[in-house]
Amino acid sequence: MAKDLYMKIVTECIETKEQIKFLSVVECDIIQGIYYPKPMTVDQFETKYMALVD
Repeated sequence: MAKDLYMKIVTECIETKEQIKFLSVVECDIIQGIYYPKPMTVDQFETKYMALVD
């Protein structure tokens, strides 16, 4: 129904890869939850992920 009304669908409390797979099948637009890392500062992000780019 939300898609028919051109609304974005947000699902919260996602904890597993299986939930993410299911939500992609049903065309969920935004996924939030503890499956993904907590928000971090730019410095924390660069320290954690920039080494993967090199």
